Amino acid sequence: IYQDLQGDALAQHRQLCEHYSQALKLYRNRAWPEARSAFEACLAISEQDVASKMFLDRCDYFRESPPPEGWDGSFTMKSK
Repeated sequence: IYQDLQGDALAQHRQLCEHYSQALKLYRNRAWPEARSAFEACLAISEQDVASKMFLDRCDYFRESPPPEGWDGSFTMKSK
């Protein structure tokens, strides 16, 4: 997977993975504002990070409408 990445691109990819991992951990722990900031940090590294953009929207949604107890981290889309 990393064989096409070299130098700065590889370092940037690793940095993005580290930030994303932390952001996802915060998200799963329901720390919506902190997770949102962490996903924004991912976008500062890579503006095209579609997953981080998606999770920003989910953080906003769950901040307003928290998931129930026993939440498994899933998200049900309300529209297409």
